[in-house]
Amino acid sequence: MMNQSLIPYQKNQDDRQVAAKEIDHKSQRCADMTEQYENGSDEKSYFTRRFCMFQRYRKNGVEVVEKLCNFVAMINKEIVYDDGFVESRYYCLACTLADGVVREVTVSSTEFSSLNWVARKLGAKAIIEYNQRRHIPAGIQTLSSKIITVRTYSHVGWRWLDGQWRYLTASGAIGSDGLANQYNVELDGKNRHYAFPRPSRIGSSATQAVLKLLELASPEQSYPLFAAIFLAPLCRFLPVDFSIFLCGTSGSFKSSIAAILQSFYGKEFNARCLPENWSSTDNAIAKNAFIAKDSIFVIDDYCLGNTNSKALESKADRIFRGAGNKAGRQRLIGGALTNQEHYSRGLIIATGETVPSALSTESIQARLFIIEIKWMNVATETLTRLQTDASSGVFALVMSSYIQWLAGHIDAFESIFKNRHRTLTQQRNRSQWHSRTPSNLAFLQIGLESALAFFRLNGTINEKEYDSLYEKGLDALVHAAESHELKIHTSRPEERFLSSLAVLFDAKKVHIVDADTGLTPRINKGLKRWGWIKRNNEYVAQGTQIGWLKGNDLYLDPQIVFKQVQSYCNEREAEPIQSSRKLWQCLYERGYLASHESSRDTYTVRKMIQRARKSVIHLNASSVYPNQPTTSKTSNKENSND
Repeated sequence: MMNQSLIPYQKNQDDRQVAAKEIDHKSQRCADMTEQYENGSDEKSYFTRRFCMFQRYRKNGVEVVEKLCNFVAMINKEIVYDDGFVESRYYCLACTLADGVVREVTVSSTEFSSLNWVARKLGAKAIIEYNQRRHIPAGIQTLSSKIITVRTYSHVGWRWLDGQWRYLTASGAIGSDGLANQYNVELDGKNRHYAFPRPSRIGSSATQAVLKLLELASPEQSYPLFAAIFLAPLCRFLPVDFSIFLCGTSGSFKSSIAAILQSFYGKEFNARCLPENWSSTDNAIAKNAFIAKDSIFVIDDYCLGNTNSKALESKADRIFRGAGNKAGRQRLIGGALTNQEHYSRGLIIATGETVPSALSTESIQARLFIIEIKWMNVATETLTRLQTDASSGVFALVMSSYIQWLAGHIDAFESIFKNRHRTLTQQRNRSQWHSRTPSNLAFLQIGLESALAFFRLNGTINEKEYDSLYEKGLDALVHAAESHELKIHTSRPEERFLSSLAVLFDAKKVHIVDADTGLTPRINKGLKRWGWIKRNNEYVAQGTQIGWLKGNDLYLDPQIVFKQVQSYCNEREAEPIQSSRKLWQCLYERGYLASHESSRDTYTVRKMIQRARKSVIHLNASSVYPNQPTTSKTSNKENSND
């Protein structure tokens, strides 16, 4: 027989009956569970009695009963959180101590076996017997015979569910048949505002309210934003790999405009309640951007202020680079395994007073579509009207209906959109543009086309209105792309180098000398622009000598000039040029090098300067100062191997 001394019992029979009536059916099932044990078996079995958990087994033919803990825990529900990339599991347990009170606790599957959650969740009265920790997880799982498994989706956007595409939101899943509520969607924090009303056929008044957005600012500003709204739900089927940056001074209404765009994805969003802010950690921003799949995700208020500027710029670089690459950074785990970090799966719209200097590099700016907002260009009365419609849910209803329309045609649309993007990218390709710009423009054009097609097929705009809006919108998108391309051009290393060089000359921080004499360059006019000043009827060099001039040939000392330009960038807290070799390569590829020695695999050239052979960077003087007068005495073109 079982050794009863192993089962401490302090309450009398009446007290036990009273306690049993006070607990719910889950705890009652724990207390009344019959022993799961067959006599003669060598296998361990687990059972509960008087709100304690035991194990019983045979050892050397002798029956042994051991107490594991002074509480009973049973798994009632297993929740599978699905973010569209990985699944994480949590166990919901009903735990009962000697007081008979049921405590509902939730524990991650990775933490469950460690039992570290016991003290944290159940408190000091929960006691695990000595050397029994390893048996309790198995006991809990064995005794939990009725476990309900629930799948909970923890993201916004498209999923293939029950044979059709549905768009997950905090209010349910939108499919071609409308809003379905049988799917569990759990969103935390501000992400819970990604909620839509039940889709219905929209009228002309709702369409006109949306089209008012096109009157909010200039066409080059409003049309890209309009297109972005309707492009975001297509991210699941198109590799949308750029972000939009609204740049404007304080008071330019950039946050209010961004809030209008965000309100299409939930009426609770407004200028004071946006999904994210640049003051959050980069991990928090990346995670929330990952959750906001196939939707607009606003990150508000990039402002250096009193914060660590380098850390903030590094944060922006990570977020935009991840969105542009559609991948997070890989992290090494255990020497071999890697873990995928979060990244944006929708369309980021960021706001800031200035574009971060860390984003001034060409590779990052090409992943952005920068739109400058000026307060004088914003129609404030239109903005007020748009804010009213946004808070009343008009825009969220339009987006809900738009998503339902997409859901019914996705199988056909996916190939159409991809082929259309490929065709438009080829059509928009320009030799002087960055390779990403035609693609970004094509994405926005598809967003515009999709929105207008929805309104046209819905019968809320006629064919004439469609043609007019499309023609005007296309022209505005092209002009916006050209404006953005100009920003990319000025961010290129070679352009930044040449503009910095001109500033250094004008500030008299550097100068050049004549290549033959080492004295004042022989220039008819404009000597002051090369780092010289006139004093007592004589020209005097200022600053550091960085090179030599001969005719229109400008020879620069590679080490000295690079050091001076880098120092200038540091003084301005601007992004430094990465490396001198990368810079010379960019100058060569853009045609700024007047000569170089390809046989030596170098971008420098050897020249006879002041009767000595020197390796220099050879530019045309007009590259720094276009139309600058050259020496009065014309020099012959030197060979690259002089």
